[in-house]
Amino acid sequence: MKNPPILIKKLIEADSISNQQLIENKGRIYTFVNPVSYLTAMDYRYKFIELDGILADGSLLVLAMRLLYGKRIKRRSFDMTSLAPMFFEYANENRKTVLTGTSRYKWTLKQKIEIITKGKASGIEGHHIRTVK
Repeated sequence: MKNPPILIKKLIEADSISNQQLIENKGRIYTFVNPVSYLTAMDYRYKFIELDGILADGSLLVLAMRLLYGKRIKRRSFDMTSLAPMFFEYANENRKTVLTGTSRYKWTLKQKIEIITKGKASGIEGHHIRTVK
């Protein structure tokens, strides 16, 4: 692979980080991109390269990485099928404060807490809503 774009390099580098390291690393900022948000990330690459890691969210992005760059990376996302259960379990066991965020859905804070924690809302203190145009 000859000189891939910087965001592709960040995806490949972050793939070597274990789920446990993602959860326990202090002072690190990671984000998840899918094929659509990757296009937005390209427009703001100067901001995205400052992050500690970019993770592939979605099987299409994983497939594109394999087909275009010959790299097999893991699909990871912050939902209940991937990292969220481990993250909230760790936060609860270690008495960590959690700040949730969303970019698409117009849920109330209470709804987000209920969805994420399935009724176990202890430790979740705030939220941040970000929209991307």
